[in-house]
Amino acid sequence: MQRLVSLFLINTKLSITEMLSNKTRSVISSFGVFLGVASLLVLLSFIRAMNKEVSQRIVQMGGLDILEIKQLSAETPEEEMEFRRSPGLLMQQLEQLQEEIPEISMILPQVSIGHVEPSWAGKKGHAHPEAVGVHHLEAFNYEISDGRALSPDDFERSARVCIVGKGVVDRTFPPDVNPIGQKLTFMNLTFEIVGIIQSEGMRDQRARALLLPYDTWVKYIGGVNAPLAQVSLKISDMQKINKISNTIIERLTELHRGVRDVDVVMNVERIKEMKTTNNALNILLAILALLSIFTGGVSIMNIMFAVIGDRIREIGLRKALGARKSDLFVQFVVESIFLCCVGAVPGMLAGSIPAWLPSELFPMEPYLLVSDYILALGFTTGIGFFAGLFPALKAANMRPIEALQYV
Repeated sequence: MQRLVSLFLINTKLSITEMLSNKTRSVISSFGVFLGVASLLVLLSFIRAMNKEVSQRIVQMGGLDILEIKQLSAETPEEEMEFRRSPGLLMQQLEQLQEEIPEISMILPQVSIGHVEPSWAGKKGHAHPEAVGVHHLEAFNYEISDGRALSPDDFERSARVCIVGKGVVDRTFPPDVNPIGQKLTFMNLTFEIVGIIQSEGMRDQRARALLLPYDTWVKYIGGVNAPLAQVSLKISDMQKINKISNTIIERLTELHRGVRDVDVVMNVERIKEMKTTNNALNILLAILALLSIFTGGVSIMNIMFAVIGDRIREIGLRKALGARKSDLFVQFVVESIFLCCVGAVPGMLAGSIPAWLPSELFPMEPYLLVSDYILALGFTTGIGFFAGLFPALKAANMRPIEALQYV
């Protein structure tokens, strides 16, 4: 063991001396590894960002037991004429469905009011108001960071209250003003802020959300018979979800005078598609990153073979003076690993730049973990070992007499 440690230290010094004596060649040969490691970390940071966004979207979708009923838009003049016979998707129809299908445990109406500029004390912000049902926050995993959530009493009273995301607060209120209890005005109505929605950074769509009770929307904005663009249903029995989906379409077609103007989308299918797409992108990006590092390793291997060709007489002299095969093998393997590390360290710094830049510059927030740097260093070391393996074996197996005769 002591001999191995001594052998490693001695050959490390020899490798460093050799690289310092050929600085230009060392830098050029390690440039491929630099690009490979930088590419690996950049791609890893965006892979992590995509995985986080997909996980966040899945949580916000409410789980596998959610069905979404969507009002279809007519695509042809014939469909437009046909859709006019339908009264549209109404809350009364959904309540009737809940009575007929006991597996429907929750009706989750969600009315998007579009983009508005809520104002406070003459200052305007930006928000995407939505009228939601009494169980919406529970079903879609909302958390309140400050204040309170919408209560059943707010729905019963059709109270003009709302909860908002942090992005709405930051755009509308000065930092020294507590938004809880303040009044926002939009669509010629005034709403009191009772809570702040927890969000994962400013890129989270919930940071721009403004939620108000569905009953308030019915009373002051939409009216009782206003058709809905979409409604979600929570199902209590996942085993029957496909059968329930078909039953809902059949019953709504009957209630819409024989017009098939709605569709049902299951979260099961959405989540499966999201995961499949995300996994495919992860694999593609990982392959690109590994190919970059392997390309750098090939350039190191070529340089190591060239180095051995330049140092044949040195190898012969060392073997003539008693150097073992293991001495030469370790020397060239260590030198190859050091060349890779010379490119890997600045490559790690360059690859970390996207994670250090402001998140607003990218469509998602890239970030890296300590394990990513360990992974990059491990791949670099492995590539360095394999890049130097065959040149080291060639050097170790040279015959001293033949090497000393080389001119």
